[in-house]
Amino acid sequence: MNLDKNAFLRINNLGKQFEDAMAVDNITFTANQGELVSILGPSGCGKTTLLKMIGGFIEPDNGEIFLDKEQISKMSPDQRNTCMVFQNFALFPHMTVAQNVGYGLKIKKISKSKITQRVTELLAMVQMEKLSHRKPGELSGGQQQRVALARALSLNPKVLLLDEPFSSLDANLRQRMQTEIRAIHDKLGITIIFVTHDQEEAMSISDKIVVMKKGRICQTGSPTEIYHKPLTHFVANFVGKANLFSGNVEFIDSNSELMDIKTPWGSLSVNREYKKFTPGEAVTLLARPESIHILGKTPQRHPIKNCFSGRVISTLFSGAHVRYQLDTGNGVIVADQISSKNNAIYCENDNINISLPQDMHILHNNNTVKGLH
Repeated sequence: MNLDKNAFLRINNLGKQFEDAMAVDNITFTANQGELVSILGPSGCGKTTLLKMIGGFIEPDNGEIFLDKEQISKMSPDQRNTCMVFQNFALFPHMTVAQNVGYGLKIKKISKSKITQRVTELLAMVQMEKLSHRKPGELSGGQQQRVALARALSLNPKVLLLDEPFSSLDANLRQRMQTEIRAIHDKLGITIIFVTHDQEEAMSISDKIVVMKKGRICQTGSPTEIYHKPLTHFVANFVGKANLFSGNVEFIDSNSELMDIKTPWGSLSVNREYKKFTPGEAVTLLARPESIHILGKTPQRHPIKNCFSGRVISTLFSGAHVRYQLDTGNGVIVADQISSKNNAIYCENDNINISLPQDMHILHNNNTVKGLH
């Protein structure tokens, strides 16, 4: 992979092994100045180890880290102009909110008047100015998170490192904090590296997502690229719900961008997406639940491509939409329907017809990244 040498943050072939376990396996990626990059992956994939190496808390076995064109791989954390917010917030319990936020400035021997001014600005930014006199033990989890964030921002770091910062918060507070971190990012224009195992969280706040599995990068791209055009089966299944249809190329229409895929569900017609395929080639089609169209109970009189029926085995109403699990005889398919008073809600054991879109994403079955499927 050729790295942009002008990128603000460059991670080049970074690796770390603990005894027999390869935690981070030659990771390479970049972050532009002012970009919010999420490192996304399941527990144990190496994302926190990677973050701690960027912050200087773990020394890499190999590779390089460049920040603003400066080699920082061997620097201590306080020399890197990065700041990390840990999962447990790491606030000083004997200090007030204001003292916690101003601690780094005090160590830097900034004048008391400037510390007071900076702390006031930061607490206002995170909506904690009215609680400046309290100690961490008197605060909720969300309030402690805001204090930790303000403290991290106090020294104007070039890169803010966030390690699963909202993992201990309840769902509603988590969403609020996601909105707030994005607003702070947009206001300050700061570069943020954000570690999470939550796909929806990464999708909602990121400019770029780096998907990891077993210490390696599976795919890097924008949220829409990761969601709609995954490179591997793992990414397709990990980021959102995926309906995967395996088959072989049956017919390629030379007069259009369409081709037919022979599958257990019948012949499916899809757009080739301007890629090259050969007859007989094994492929997998991806259809997200929201892209599947529910046609209703009326039986189809004539065979139509991309249409077949399924028996409802579960109905999940969530307010905005209804999610159905359908037994098609060849596997279970998940389909979403917008919830409205004009749409019927189908019940268990109802037989309904569905259609798949022609613009399904196509994965070559041999498309793997370093052996990651």
